[in-house]
Amino acid sequence: MIFHRLTFPILCVAALSAPGASLGACPVTHPLSSPVVPPWNSAGNWYGSEALAVRLPQDGKWIGLGSRHNFRDKLWFWRRGYDPGAEPRPNLVLEGRKLPGDSKETVRVRRATNASGTGWDNMLMLVEFPSAGCWRVDVTYVNAGIEQELTFVVDVGDH
Repeated sequence: MIFHRLTFPILCVAALSAPGASLGACPVTHPLSSPVVPPWNSAGNWYGSEALAVRLPQDGKWIGLGSRHNFRDKLWFWRRGYDPGAEPRPNLVLEGRKLPGDSKETVRVRRATNASGTGWDNMLMLVEFPSAGCWRVDVTYVNAGIEQELTFVVDVGDH
């Protein structure tokens, strides 16, 4: 199998000055900086392209279920032409690293599923961040031998 790598603009991530840097120091990804608009009346803020997009919090703050549950929440992904019948377990891999870059904390998720409704189809992934802070997330998606990559930054915490 031959893989073709298509890379979309990657967010430049600035290193934080110290591990205890303030929340304002996290260079979060704002979904409004992305032109992607799914073809249905979508609630949410999408970041990426028609090849791969993720729904992100408008302000870049990830709360999830809070620190008692490792900030667990779902991430919704979309691509034009996604068919959950043909791809019930999308080949999505998420890798996160806590910033600044010298942090040893990471997260890796390899399981994704699908979600559908009238007029829409998405890929869905459950993510848990082990601690609060600034996290750079790299997502790789492979379909039909074509690899897509997407990078974003979220500020995880009990905001």
